[in-house]
Amino acid sequence: MTDKLCIMVCSSFYPEVKKVIDSGNYPDVIIKGYNSSCISSFSGHDLIDNAVEKNASQFPKVVFIGSSCIVGKDKNNIGDDKIQYYQLSQCFELILNRSTIEHLITNGNYLISNGWLKEYEKHIKEWGFDSDTAKKYFRESVKKLMLLETGISEDYLIPLRKISDYMGISYEIMPVGLSHCKLFLDSIIFQWREDNERKALNEKIAAATSRTADYALAFNELKNLGDLVEEEEIVQKLFSLLNLFFAPLNIIYEPISDDIPGECIHFRPNSLSEDKLSSDNFRMELSHQHKLVGVFKILSVSFPQYMDRYKEVSRIISGVGALAIANSRRYKQIKINEEHLKKYSQDLKELIASRDKFFSIIAHDLKAPFSGLLGLTEMMATGSEKFTLSEFISISRSLNLSADNLFKLLNNLLEWALLQQNAISFEPQKHNLSILASHCISTFYTRALQKEITIKNIIDKSVVVLVDEKMITTVLRNLLSNAIKFTSKNGIITVEAIQSDDQWIQISVTDTGVGIENKDLTRLFTIGEKVGSKGTDGELSTGLGLILCKEFVEKHGGRIWAFSEVGKGSTFCFTVPISGKKNN
Repeated sequence: MTDKLCIMVCSSFYPEVKKVIDSGNYPDVIIKGYNSSCISSFSGHDLIDNAVEKNASQFPKVVFIGSSCIVGKDKNNIGDDKIQYYQLSQCFELILNRSTIEHLITNGNYLISNGWLKEYEKHIKEWGFDSDTAKKYFRESVKKLMLLETGISEDYLIPLRKISDYMGISYEIMPVGLSHCKLFLDSIIFQWREDNERKALNEKIAAATSRTADYALAFNELKNLGDLVEEEEIVQKLFSLLNLFFAPLNIIYEPISDDIPGECIHFRPNSLSEDKLSSDNFRMELSHQHKLVGVFKILSVSFPQYMDRYKEVSRIISGVGALAIANSRRYKQIKINEEHLKKYSQDLKELIASRDKFFSIIAHDLKAPFSGLLGLTEMMATGSEKFTLSEFISISRSLNLSADNLFKLLNNLLEWALLQQNAISFEPQKHNLSILASHCISTFYTRALQKEITIKNIIDKSVVVLVDEKMITTVLRNLLSNAIKFTSKNGIITVEAIQSDDQWIQISVTDTGVGIENKDLTRLFTIGEKVGSKGTDGELSTGLGLILCKEFVEKHGGRIWAFSEVGKGSTFCFTVPISGKKNN
């Protein structure tokens, strides 16, 4: 019988689990796949039992992970603890947290994984639908096919399109990776290792206790080490034990992690230090799985004539102590991983909710300019011969305004989408900031002239910045467009820059417009938040431009913010890296 842990998983998730195990430090784990049917779980119980019991005869521990395939199964029919069943509410909990899975399913998604996709033909056969029946069935029950992309292969698009075509529903790809799967497996594997090591620890202690009754009390203390989770507590216990055995003048503990020594701890801080070396001193090294985890330096033992006996006993103590300290560090890392997983799950849930809300806002905002265009073109198509010249000019201006708003919204939406896919290259170079600003201002000459607005560029002509030209001009254009939109006739817009420190230039766009209420300022750059009103000439505002500005500025390592006073105007500021000055 091998001493490895056997983990049994459904063949649909076998590729993901296998990749995690193959790419990590799991020499004591073997993965077995099993074929099951999610449709007829009860009929497969005997097959599962046979597979589990067969593996139980070959391995000391078998962990079976399943979901609907073991619904209604008696999991307490094994007479020992060799077999353990993990019943998940959804098999997809192997690769993603439950709350996100429930959110996706509630929103009408049919979930699949890369591993599932490798056997899509088997699943189609199990369903037993012809193509027309499948399309009718799935269109009535789900909205979309969602691939939880784990990154185990790159050739999933062809089968994904085939299953999407068979089901008659569109698909979407959501990258999830294998981090969650690794954490899930680690929790099982580490628990198994800890149980094994604890059992081995107890066996060692029991054997040592039987050999030397004189040390019974000390070994009873060692037994308790396995129940401690803080390294400092374990060290203090070992201090007491070593003091009991050797009665030294002092003991010094030096923790070691990844071959790097840490800060030493003294049993008696004001007593003998390490530099007072003598033949009455000795080192007790703590090694776990061939790695040094710490060293106890025992200084000036009381009865040096028993040094050989001391060293023999110290070998037992060091083995137990090393295991306890290694477990405490592993426990600490597991807790850290759990916190990271919780944060990741919460961030992902918030991201999905924000994205859904954001696209609902964009869909709503797209309707307004389209409605305007349709209404105006219908008027021109059905009654243009009745218009006076002034009416025709007015309708033409309205038509141009609607088309301009729609173009800007779609352009911003396209740039934002490309940015999310990392499809926009980031190439910062040295640019004269005043020239960049002037070029942006020139594109708004006609609009500013129509509203009788003055735009001032008072940026020092010697300022040079290190920026991506396309991104920063997009930021300036959006801020200038908003300033013109919310500034009344005869208003003033000022573009200026000041050097905030040796590394950053602060650029500001200030207007004398309608201003923004304080409650809306903190929401301006948040995706999924609808903040905005019509401009002074009825121009529409979606807020997407400011979100795009924030992402472009942060791409440079800078930040963007705003302050305003209702009725007096607003100032939008952002920072970009400075690149010295040049003379013109």
